Amino acid sequence: MVGRKKIKNEVLECDITFVSRSNLTHVLKNVRMTCPNCDSTEVRPFGTRKLKESRIKALVCRNPDCQRIGKKSPRQFSPHTSGVIKRLVNGKIESIVREMYVNGSKAKSVAYSYGVSETFVSFLRDEVDKTIEEGLLKDELVDEPTDDDKVSMDETFFKIGKDNIYVIITRGYKTKKVLGLHVSLTRKEADIRASFDEAQRNTKKTIDTITCDAWGATKKMARNLMYPVTLIVHRHEKPYDKAVIERIEYNGTDRVITQVGIKTDVFIKRAKREYHYQTHVESTIPAVPKPRGRPKGSKNKPRNTSKKRKPL
Repeated sequence: MVGRKKIKNEVLECDITFVSRSNLTHVLKNVRMTCPNCDSTEVRPFGTRKLKESRIKALVCRNPDCQRIGKKSPRQFSPHTSGVIKRLVNGKIESIVREMYVNGSKAKSVAYSYGVSETFVSFLRDEVDKTIEEGLLKDELVDEPTDDDKVSMDETFFKIGKDNIYVIITRGYKTKKVLGLHVSLTRKEADIRASFDEAQRNTKKTIDTITCDAWGATKKMARNLMYPVTLIVHRHEKPYDKAVIERIEYNGTDRVITQVGIKTDVFIKRAKREYHYQTHVESTIPAVPKPRGRPKGSKNKPRNTSKKRKPL
């Protein structure tokens, strides 16, 4: 008996919506879907799945050679977590932004080089420009190491589905140039440090002053530089009228942090100058973690505190 003729399925394509921090949207049309595990285009629809208050398409990989370690079922995913979007987030977006802000390439040539539309490149640039303008600095090109020793660190983000893509930017105060750039799915200390380290490589002097938002990972990064630095923390929330200046110094194995809280209009208003400060010391030697659980041994057994009943 002759078997059924094998049906050749067409390559599945979906539209991907990007939402910027300022709620502008851009839709990438007809993006070819690939498996995030094996990068195969043998991807098929697999119903829908819930995303917040709506439902989105669900996809499944039908490549028989797709191996999932410890799993028997085929790989299931959604369009915004597909292989092509994974590559876009983990490398292509950072390369696109870097081409424009570090290498000075035009949007048209960048779009052609990376196989995306010119409108998508302009969408990315517009959002990064807004972040730079919020810092009252203009982006310029880094053609050689600069004389900057003071920088500001800001980030913007784009949303794909429920995931955020963070663009972390480090700029010089003196030259007003973009010195460091890092794109990632998180904004942990390592991500902030990657942008800062690139900025340090693009400067001739050691960076000794950092202005940033009140994000904890940036503060932690500054404290772990292990050399004296001044950190100016200016929370990006209205009414923007307060700032905290941290001076981080070292005394042997101790880190000495002096914090000064001030009003940001201290130099433009004739008024009583008020500030608050505190100093605390912390060790730079990491604490040895204690073993979890109750120590073993008869001497460490919990005592029976229940009272014995007296005989009548």
